[in-house]
Amino acid sequence: MLKKLFQYFKRNSWEMVFFATTVEKYCMIKYKLISNGIKVKTKIIRHNGRKSGHEHYEIYIESKEIEKANKIIHNVGC
Repeated sequence: MLKKLFQYFKRNSWEMVFFATTVEKYCMIKYKLISNGIKVKTKIIRHNGRKSGHEHYEIYIESKEIEKANKIIHNVGC
């Protein structure tokens, strides 16, 4: 039972594939991934609670899509 639970979490885990400090770069990479059929989750980190100028963006994808996402991000074979 525990083994199946660990396999489930490993299969459905998410990993960060990209980190951006500008909204333009974040949107460009996110669009490239979504348009190639990869599910994306995002985490936005705001410093000091401010809304402008101090944001960082993290893009997460499912572990099983890591190779495909790296090829898309770095334009290798896509």
